[in-house]
Amino acid sequence: MTELAELLAMIQSLEVKLHQPVTRTNASAVGALLHDDFEEIGRSGQCYDKQQTVTALLREHGQAEIFSEG
Repeated sequence: MTELAELLAMIQSLEVKLHQPVTRTNASAVGALLHDDFEEIGRSGQCYDKQQTVTALLREHGQAEIFSEG
């Protein structure tokens, strides 16, 4: 496996970890996975920073399980 392929596999595994409910409801775990300068643009077009994202994930309840491929 090339260095680039290994890096991609690691990034994908971290993304999948973020999809797990046990991770999403743990502020420390989410904080460790997201860079301090993390920003996300939601479907509404609103921009969210790391702290807003961590807070929103902690408020999630009864969310559907996330499945990702490739």
